[in-house]
Amino acid sequence: MGSAKSKYPGAAAKREVLIRAHDFSGVTEGSWVPGATTDFIDLLFPLPDDMLVGNEVGLKVLWSCETTSTADKVTWRALYNKLTNDTTSIVTAPATALSTVIAEDTNIGTADAIQTTARGILNAAVTAAMVAGVDFLKFRINANAVTSLTLGTDKVDFLGLIIDYVPRYI
Repeated sequence: MGSAKSKYPGAAAKREVLIRAHDFSGVTEGSWVPGATTDFIDLLFPLPDDMLVGNEVGLKVLWSCETTSTADKVTWRALYNKLTNDTTSIVTAPATALSTVIAEDTNIGTADAIQTTARGILNAAVTAAMVAGVDFLKFRINANAVTSLTLGTDKVDFLGLIIDYVPRYI
């Protein structure tokens, strides 16, 4: 993924990090297949040393679907909480929605093609509050809603999460 140049003069470039599905808790294969909208997986994400707080952080889901219907849609939900080393319990469940949620994504109609959702956002005000004491973000991901699909019957794969942020040093 690496560093990307900004489309806007004077704007900071973003760094993207791909977190593969097998890095999430409970995932032992290369992807995660939710069986119901209540199923979820968690990720403990250490804040990058070069992350410039006070800027937005973006999240996009990489996914695929075995069907070929463009009527099939998935809404991926990402919840988060902030954890402090030696203070916050790791079992604290993420319960805060992103500032801008990840929009419903429509299947492109090619079976098992890699697809990327629109970008969900943690606003700059959220990251500005992480200046002191926050060491990790814990994310909880689930297929919160589906259209024209039946989870557990139609195979929908979560492949990974792309997290982007503004680095301190460009």
